[in-house]
Amino acid sequence: MKNRYLFIPAGVVVLTLLIVGSLCDLTIARGIYWADNGFSHFMAGFAMLPLAECSGFILGTLFKMVTNHEYKKKWQNILLTVISFAALIGGGFFFGTHFTSYHAYNLSKWYAIIFGAIMIVPGYIAGYFLYDKMDHKNLIKTYILIGVSILFMVAFIEVTKIIFPRLRYTSIVKIGDDSLFRPWYLTDFSLNKEFVKAHDLVDNEEIKSFPSGHSQAAFATAFAVMFIPKLFPKFKGKEVYFFYGGFVYFLIIALSRMLIGAHYLSDTMFAGTIALLVYFISNEIYLRKIL
Repeated sequence: MKNRYLFIPAGVVVLTLLIVGSLCDLTIARGIYWADNGFSHFMAGFAMLPLAECSGFILGTLFKMVTNHEYKKKWQNILLTVISFAALIGGGFFFGTHFTSYHAYNLSKWYAIIFGAIMIVPGYIAGYFLYDKMDHKNLIKTYILIGVSILFMVAFIEVTKIIFPRLRYTSIVKIGDDSLFRPWYLTDFSLNKEFVKAHDLVDNEEIKSFPSGHSQAAFATAFAVMFIPKLFPKFKGKEVYFFYGGFVYFLIIALSRMLIGAHYLSDTMFAGTIALLVYFISNEIYLRKIL
């Protein structure tokens, strides 16, 4: 977005809720916990759908570039083809794994992969057929910027989960001991594999509440769709609407994760805070044509 100030309202909301959560996480979790909330279980699996379509769209356009002979050198076309199909398969597996969680549908691994493929393929097909209507100037550079930003966020979230182990509220309820609750900024390394085994928890993911990967993925969607007006001339100047549409989706996902006790408020808003910082920097890189 050219007007950088348009990020401010989202930033104020996220930072305010992060502070509130940091002070009142347990109280909020107790007040809204709804273990059997059907919407939240649905979103535990399908929250990744918009990001899956965005990812598939990008991969579909890359393969269209090959069939259109955009590049004359053989190695370039081979590289794009490999990236397109390898990432499509990998993406199907990644998005499918979210259906294996007991918070979602607890599907077997192979059924989950099938669901992941179903999620990502429509976007791939759309990208292939809509490519010719796009503005191709700096297309690859834009994709690199989007991809690097999202991959950085995914890596950051995963590393942070290791550094700041935190017990999910669902597990606190199962164990029946609120004293196990810790604010996100108080690292408790007693939460380890032995702890999981001793308390008969589902798996090691139960001590990885902080921060929320689903919330980060929802914000990644907001970031990805923000670039639609840059790629389709008919939407020029509409970046703010696309971004805030994605931002509302992020807030919905954050609430759904909190309702079933998968995350606390600060888990979701910390992910949103880091995402905003990364995406603001990425937007600056795009506007200043640094890449």
